[in-house]
Amino acid sequence: MYVNYGQGQQNVEFWGLSPYDDNVQINNYKAQNGITYPCAGYQGGAAAAINIVISGQPFLGYPTWVVICPDRSFTFDVCFPPSITCFDPYFAACGPPMAADFIADQTQICETNFVQFTDQSIGNPTLWIWDFPGGNPSTSSEKNPLVEYPNAGQFDVSLTITNGIAGNTITKPNLIEVDPSPEVYAGLKGETCVNEHITVTDASSQNTSTLLWQIVAGQGILENSQSISPTYIPAPEDAGTTVTLKLTGNGSGECASMNVESIKEIDIWQQPEVTLMPFDTICYQWDEYPLVGGYPEGGVYSGTGVIDNIFYPQIAGVGSHLITYQWVDLQTGCSNSAEEVIVVVICSGIWNGTELPIFNIYPNPTKGEFVVELVQSGNYELTITNIAGIKVFSAYLNESSTIKLDNVENGIYNVTIYDGKKSHTKKITIKK
Repeated sequence: MYVNYGQGQQNVEFWGLSPYDDNVQINNYKAQNGITYPCAGYQGGAAAAINIVISGQPFLGYPTWVVICPDRSFTFDVCFPPSITCFDPYFAACGPPMAADFIADQTQICETNFVQFTDQSIGNPTLWIWDFPGGNPSTSSEKNPLVEYPNAGQFDVSLTITNGIAGNTITKPNLIEVDPSPEVYAGLKGETCVNEHITVTDASSQNTSTLLWQIVAGQGILENSQSISPTYIPAPEDAGTTVTLKLTGNGSGECASMNVESIKEIDIWQQPEVTLMPFDTICYQWDEYPLVGGYPEGGVYSGTGVIDNIFYPQIAGVGSHLITYQWVDLQTGCSNSAEEVIVVVICSGIWNGTELPIFNIYPNPTKGEFVVELVQSGNYELTITNIAGIKVFSAYLNESSTIKLDNVENGIYNVTIYDGKKSHTKKITIKK
């Protein structure tokens, strides 16, 4: 039986037990049968095996044989007298040795995906103890558990099996590789003027293979739409609206089929309306000429011969000079400008100061409300007439004043100031 079943390979054991045999009898038995593996008693390196009685286990034969299977299950009281024919069915009934093993339906996944584990152990286990570092759940006692992996990384998987008598454990290092999900952020809400470009500078992306910006709401043009920092060029129709851009990112690796999105809004401010009234012809001999007539007030004049909003004709020289008036809306930061030409001539005689303009009007054109700015202090009579010479408004002024013409039609009107000696007239255009 030793030759047929065991051969010293430690995969099959069979014992003969007797309460009567002593070491001499055991040794004789080993010699007669060519047994070389350790036996009970002193010969086996243990205490004497004489008169051993196992509680609850009767010894019905002489000797009593015990079959111990590879899975450590065993059967007492078999085969007396011993024979191969008798032992064969007992060994055939033995199960295989315990050996833990399993497979996974996929080993490389994207974050938040699931892996189905299937037990392939041998040895008829009755209990499974799984360990899933990084998984959800992190442990399981199911035979074939389903596990989610919410975070990126490489993770071991371990399985321990047992049948209550024997057990076995297997660990597969770094079995599950989880790729990170793509992330995109389009940035905070932005703002720009309708006449200015805006480049996105606060967007970000992680774990993406491609990026794409798209216009969800807006009439402008989007440049560099496949980069992290596109440029939006507003259209005139965008003024006073909120443009919406969408950033889409495609994942990589096992997350290649995953798309993520983020929205960015951009407020498009109106460009302010800025006007500059025409200048009178001025004399080269004048020392300086204060620039007025820009609307809204508070802007900056620039051009040849202009210093701190004052025009110096002797610096500019005789001829025509372009004057620019720029005004910035402090609430939106948007600006606009208007231009007019100022003409410098050589005046005959010596100027005594009486030829300076005594008033300005702005804005011009206007929707009906404008400012009459008095350059020189005094008492004046204001008269406004239409192109046919019909008076539509009159008043007495001793300081700069705002005039409202609510009930007049669009057209060109004459604004006349009488200083008691001479009348001074300027034209204004009303366009509602």
